Amino acid sequence: MSTWEYKQVSIRTKGGVLRQMRYRIDITEECNTAGREGWELVSAVPLTEIRGRTSVVSLIFKRPR
Repeated sequence: MSTWEYKQVSIRTKGGVLRQMRYRIDITEECNTAGREGWELVSAVPLTEIRGRTSVVSLIFKRPR
């Protein structure tokens, strides 16, 4: 039976077209870095919404112990 360890990373987003593009880059960079360390992304959860926009995304990763 395999056991898992988990890692949670919160990424703050900002409104606006150009800032939204930067947000996507941050998530890509975070996922690539975690992947190189053996982490697998299992969920991306919007945590806070202000005026209909997500202001924080929680990334949940797992890897075997």
